[in-house]
Amino acid sequence: MAEANEIIEKALSLKDKGEYEKSIELIQNLFDKNKNSEKIKVLLIKLLFDYAGWLMDNWVIDYTKTRKCYQEIIDLEPENYRAIYNLGISLFSLGKKDEALIKFKEALKFNPEYKFCYYNIGLVYEDKGLLERAYYAYKRALEIDPNFLYAKEAKKIVEDKINDRSRKKGQDSEKTTLDQLKSLFRVSKKINITDIQNILNLKRAEIMPLIIEWAEEYESEIDGDYLILNKKTLQELLENISLNKIY
Repeated sequence: MAEANEIIEKALSLKDKGEYEKSIELIQNLFDKNKNSEKIKVLLIKLLFDYAGWLMDNWVIDYTKTRKCYQEIIDLEPENYRAIYNLGISLFSLGKKDEALIKFKEALKFNPEYKFCYYNIGLVYEDKGLLERAYYAYKRALEIDPNFLYAKEAKKIVEDKINDRSRKKGQDSEKTTLDQLKSLFRVSKKINITDIQNILNLKRAEIMPLIIEWAEEYESEIDGDYLILNKKTLQELLENISLNKIY
């Protein structure tokens, strides 16, 4: 234990000098030899967070390295929503916006009230031109924190964009999406999941948690690529579908 304490002291001294990689390497090697040590694991996670924060400073910003740091934290602690969220930030900054979106949503599984996730989900959707989804993401962030200034400003900008587009197109695209989805559910008992994806413009990985939730809540079934609706609960499902719940 005395030797471990010496290594920890040396690692912390290196960290104080800004030699993060050497510091992390020392603690990583120590942890490899003491896999059951919660103290060493906690220290390693802290050093990785500190290094990533240092890397995101305006003078030394390196999102490739921050991505690596946050992934290493997740490998150590899979439910660390802060690391998952920050991995999303790194991916977004590297131009990998779809991957970032997946990480933001994953972080919400572990902390559903993390307002920054919703805000950044909104940024991704807005960047992709999916204004209604961006609006609901910013709205959700403000439900968590009504004083969240960035979300307030972003929501207002998106509202203006939506209003401008609605005036030009003469239609409400949100209503169109819901109507299409509800019509599909009304005319067929056996729904191809790909058809639902196309209407909602979601990827398979994004739509499946929603499909599973519908199946469980409304006593329906999933058979391969199909959602088999329960006609007895169909009306209740139709009444409760909303884009706010979906996105």
